[in-house]
Amino acid sequence: LNEATFRRCTSLTSVTMPRKIGNIRSYVFQDCTSLTTVVFQDMDTPVSTGNYTFDGCTKLQTVETPLYLIGIASFRNCVSLKGLDLPDKVTIIQATAFQNCQSIEKMVLPVSLRTIGDSAFIDCVAMDSVISNVEKPFAFGKDAFKGISDKCVLIVPYGKKADYIAAGWTEEVFKGGIKEMPEPEGIHSVKVKIYIHDGRKVRME
Repeated sequence: LNEATFRRCTSLTSVTMPRKIGNIRSYVFQDCTSLTTVVFQDMDTPVSTGNYTFDGCTKLQTVETPLYLIGIASFRNCVSLKGLDLPDKVTIIQATAFQNCQSIEKMVLPVSLRTIGDSAFIDCVAMDSVISNVEKPFAFGKDAFKGISDKCVLIVPYGKKADYIAAGWTEEVFKGGIKEMPEPEGIHSVKVKIYIHDGRKVRME
């Protein structure tokens, strides 16, 4: 798809992407104000959105996507978007990517994520929970979460709360508090004692 291929196609209601779509360039669906659903078929490789790809798609509700990079303002002003299932391939969410997505209540950040740009989630007023699977927290961009719900809770991996706070993920940003996921079940460590006599192992416990 070339840049702005379907820009301002106000009668377009749904899109199914073919397997070999490649990367989606900038402005392709900008201001398609009747578009409600975008479905990506099983892709051969993950794709990225360009800048402003779905900007202004005010009725867009559902996107099933194998994205690895979300471009600048890709979903800006998608005021009906209730959520986006980000796969574990996503590494970058660029600036203003979800600005003014007023209907998103929950965002799950995949373990692969490495960058959140300036104002990425600014004015997502309904966002009341952010679940982050990132094991090594990083500093997010300026105003990335400004204007989210005052009740927004940040949930982080077990044992990582202090690391997140040190990286700037504080209760000043997530006013609903910061919680850790439950401790994983199963065996976490084993201590073994080996007794040696005359250079031979005689007992282990």
